[in-house]
Amino acid sequence: NCLSPSAASDDRGGTSVYATYVAAQVASQEERKRSFEQRGLAVITTSGVLVSLLFGLTSVLTGAVGYHLPHGSRGWILAALVCFVVAAIAAILTNLPLNYSGVTADALKKAIDERWGDSAAEAEREVALTEVTVIRRAKARNRLKGRALIFAIAAEIVAILCLAVAVA
Repeated sequence: NCLSPSAASDDRGGTSVYATYVAAQVASQEERKRSFEQRGLAVITTSGVLVSLLFGLTSVLTGAVGYHLPHGSRGWILAALVCFVVAAIAAILTNLPLNYSGVTADALKKAIDERWGDSAAEAEREVALTEVTVIRRAKARNRLKGRALIFAIAAEIVAILCLAVAVA
């Protein structure tokens, strides 16, 4: 038997285990959301810095006496600029305040009014079912943020490659 003596003698069964697990999943989705948002801000920052460097480099090169930017480089520089802008926009989308489902004050009041006398197991079950709904919505919203972040990073990589070709 792999149960500890205290767990084996717990007369509540697995309810507290499940309740703890579900609550941890809610916290995990919140952390995942924050992580996407922070990484999105990092992409915005790096894209901004790289665009600034791109403009600075272009100004220096085109302002040099007798220097003409090779015609072939212009298209690559423009493509890099467009990709950096796309990366920044996609990264901004990771911070879009999406509607994450939470428990409303009215729903809490209703639960208190109608279910206050529930047993501990019944209460834990109701809370867990509510948290599962929250998790489902959070996962869907986080999936959108994750896709936006992947797109932002991919656009930034393409922009850097375009710059490399332009410079070469």
